Amino acid sequence: MRTFNILKKEKDFFLASTGKSHCKIIIDDYSSELPFGEVTLHVEEVSNKYKYYSNEAIFKLTLPLDEQNNIDICTLSSGRKNQFVYKKCLKLGGKWEPILNQWVFSSSVEDKVRELENIIHGEEEYCEVTFKETVTIHNQELTLFGYPIISSINATSINTVKGVKLHSGNIAVLGTKTIVVAGTRVRLFVPKLMREHQGFREDYLCATLTDKKRKPNKKRAYSWE
Repeated sequence: MRTFNILKKEKDFFLASTGKSHCKIIIDDYSSELPFGEVTLHVEEVSNKYKYYSNEAIFKLTLPLDEQNNIDICTLSSGRKNQFVYKKCLKLGGKWEPILNQWVFSSSVEDKVRELENIIHGEEEYCEVTFKETVTIHNQELTLFGYPIISSINATSINTVKGVKLHSGNIAVLGTKTIVVAGTRVRLFVPKLMREHQGFREDYLCATLTDKKRKPNKKRAYSWE
């Protein structure tokens, strides 16, 4: 749920604010009788500047106004840190609960939450991503399919996130700029459905080639270790 300050009713939208940001709420059968002033609502973010001709965040109610006090919830364990999963959870009106270590949503969006869960927790593939050309990333973290690649840097090397392997090539971080040199190969585990989904692809993935590889052998445990 999110708290909004409803400011004005126009033809297709309510003008509102949430926190320090202005936004719009779509007028439909669920929202047409929204009162002005502060109100807490079950919503889903549907922002699309090409569809709605607006750079502001666009929301729609996921429950009729008279059912907004419904407190039924559903939860999602999101697994490894992933920037696309994070954004999709926020769009579904989710809230991170550190005590549960889970995302909490209104049950009104449970179908979409379960679709996301199916993608996140589906069968994983061990993939090798090869950069066909040098890629420069400005003011953002280097990720592949939403998963962070770099955990730390020092004067002589780059350390990758646990489970990610810089198989060959070179990655350089210069201030707010990250450069991945052509020919660099990175290996990581990616859920199969996520790899196939267009909603989990960075723009620069068009300059890469992704192949499925045999999973690395697990270290054998001996009784004396």
